[in-house]
Amino acid sequence: MNHIVIHDDHDGTSHCRRFDDVDGAAAYLEALHNDQKVDGARLFELHEVEFSVRSYVKVEIGGAGTDDASEVGAEPAPAPE
Repeated sequence: MNHIVIHDDHDGTSHCRRFDDVDGAAAYLEALHNDQKVDGARLFELHEVEFSVRSYVKVEIGGAGTDDASEVGAEPAPAPE
C-alpha cells in the first residue's frame, strides 16, 4: 500500500512525498520532526480508485431557438384560440 507525507516548510512551501510502505513514511516523518523541526506533517494511505471514461455526443442545431419548445421531447406550445 502506498503512503504519502504532506508537510509545509518553515517558509510555508508545501511538499509531498510518496512511499511504497508505511515504514519508509514513518522514517521520513521522524527525520522531519527530529532533524528539520517540522511540525504538522500529515500521513495518508493511498489506494487506487477504479474509473472509466465514456464519450458522449451532444447535438446542437445552429439558429434554433432556445425556448423550451425547441428541445427534443418537449411538448409543442398550444395554438392560440
